[in-house]
Amino acid sequence: MKKLLWLFSKTEKKMVLFFAVGLSLFAAVFRQGVTYFLGEAVNAASNQQLSETLHLMGWLVGGIFILLLLDYSSLLSYGHFTYQNLYLFRTRMVRTALQFNIKNRSKYTTGALLNRMNSDLQIIETFFYQVIRDTSYKVFIGIFSTIFGFILNYKVMLILLLFCAVTAAINYYFAKPIEKIQRRLQELSDS
Repeated sequence: MKKLLWLFSKTEKKMVLFFAVGLSLFAAVFRQGVTYFLGEAVNAASNQQLSETLHLMGWLVGGIFILLLLDYSSLLSYGHFTYQNLYLFRTRMVRTALQFNIKNRSKYTTGALLNRMNSDLQIIETFFYQVIRDTSYKVFIGIFSTIFGFILNYKVMLILLLFCAVTAAINYYFAKPIEKIQRRLQELSDS
């Protein structure tokens, strides 16, 4: 985690990332509104209130369109931030690697070293483009879904939160043995 924070400190155009996170926050809030209108439209349709159902469906279609625009803008902002910084990292890494004479200091050739560095950059790309984007969006969705759920029915939400806590404990319990196996596999692949 410390290395990732160091890497983030070396990035440029952090405002683009904050803008993208803000769009994710707004989309998460807006998604709850779309969910609400969907529920109201289903209720109106089940009560055979045609004019109210059509009115709510209009709001629902408009809300989904705005939500798609928010998601697209957020995705575009994350992509711009990621690829702009990856370009800077890649040029710095290649320039540095080409300046070193590694024949006598490493068992790898310059090409093999550049290939490994490119693989590392792919992992960094996955981190910035997918992990940060998905994590921020899903955290916001979780927070606002929980608030919305407590407003609708707090008893069901308490049961759901208890279930989530039990699931997290089970995941934590099984993560330790898998982590050991994953380390062994990584050591074998490095050999």
